[in-house]
Amino acid sequence: MIRRLRLISGLVMLAYVTMHLLNHAVGLISLDTMENVLWYIFRIWTNRLAQLLLYGSFLVHYGLALYALWQRRTLRLRGSELSQLVLGFAIPLLLVRHVVVTRISDSLFHTDVGYYAYLLWVYFVRSPDHGFVQMLVLVVAWGHAMIGLHFWLRVRPWYARLQSAALILAVLVPVLSLLGTIEAGRQVMALAVDPNWIGDRITLPSAQTQRILETITEVLTWLFAGMVGAVLLARLARRAWQRRRGLVRIGYPDGHIVEVTPGTSVLEASRLAGILHASVCGGRGRCSTCRIRVRGAAQSLDPPGEDELRVLRRIGARSNVRLACQLRPRGAVEVTPLLPPFAHAVDGRRSIDLAQGSEREIAILFADIRGFTALSEGRLPYDVHTQPLFRSDGTRGRGGGRTCRQVHWRRRHGVIRDRARRPSRLPGRARRCQAHVSAARRIERFFASRTRSAIAYRHRYSLRADDCRRDGLWQCCRDNRDR
Repeated sequence: MIRRLRLISGLVMLAYVTMHLLNHAVGLISLDTMENVLWYIFRIWTNRLAQLLLYGSFLVHYGLALYALWQRRTLRLRGSELSQLVLGFAIPLLLVRHVVVTRISDSLFHTDVGYYAYLLWVYFVRSPDHGFVQMLVLVVAWGHAMIGLHFWLRVRPWYARLQSAALILAVLVPVLSLLGTIEAGRQVMALAVDPNWIGDRITLPSAQTQRILETITEVLTWLFAGMVGAVLLARLARRAWQRRRGLVRIGYPDGHIVEVTPGTSVLEASRLAGILHASVCGGRGRCSTCRIRVRGAAQSLDPPGEDELRVLRRIGARSNVRLACQLRPRGAVEVTPLLPPFAHAVDGRRSIDLAQGSEREIAILFADIRGFTALSEGRLPYDVHTQPLFRSDGTRGRGGGRTCRQVHWRRRHGVIRDRARRPSRLPGRARRCQAHVSAARRIERFFASRTRSAIAYRHRYSLRADDCRRDGLWQCCRDNRDR
């Protein structure tokens, strides 16, 4: 539920920001065109329902961002995740003056200054430093939104095909917006040569109103900065208190033991210890690439939440498989990452059986050739190869169905070609070798009937023709029979 609220509120604000950036881009045409397009945008966002939706989305999104910051046990993040976090909390600090000058002054003091002519006059004529901050916040807000949108969409199977076009669009929109703003600002600077121009178009706020607006701006700036600072201080106090109560031990396959405070996710523990761990979606519980196999006491693990359970069902996970970004163990556990650190989004869409395998009891028939090590160590890799005869389900593997084969060695484009003899044309020793293979098949069927997961392998070796004549291929089979 929290993830959905964050996504929906973010999309609402993204729609608002996108419309305004496109409105800024119209400044490449003229200042009057910007004002005309702004009139239609005002009709959309100034009604009561739209304002409630917009302001409510901001409060929900910002509140959930503070909650996510509180939930994190470490700020050791990837570059993209850290950039999104920093840019997101910087937006209110950079945007508060613009909101006070346009929305608060218009709603509370009826100044009627929410037009491009006045704002561009302020940003390009009266206070160019405020104009620089305003153009900076355009890039910051858009960058924060695009990083979040990328994390959300990269797990979709169709996103890879549209990623190049989406990147072009993501870069083009802010560039056109900045160019339109600068072009319209140049027009305002030319018009501002007349000192009475701005006074004839807009009713400027009085000096007292201006002081009140400045006070409101300072108060809101300190409020937003104070909320972030309070959460960071509360995190430090929580860490000191939890360390006094004991630590949680998380073991990894390579022998690493990471001790963390209770409430730390396995993904955060991996990052604290510098252990590479896949996480395509940035730890939001969407991609499943951080999946792990967990071993530990039942009381050390909380049951998966609704969002995690939905992802686990999608990949067909068993009860001992969890998402590292969502699992926060309360006791000692051992975890095994099921995907490599460089896993991609497509890996997270695969079934858990294909990605991790499974633990089963199997019976293996191993056929050896006497002196094979001495025979193979002087050969190139493509001169010696093996081929499975049976797969785990008892069916014949590639090349199955053939019996002992006489190998004709030939190199052609680095490929070894062989040719099988018909059983009826095989010599006496070859027929005996065929009987041995048949016996191996009967042994395999016996184990399959008992365990239903037996695996039998027949090894075939590529030899030189002179080696076959010198060493005696069928003599090797006969000697192997006695073993």
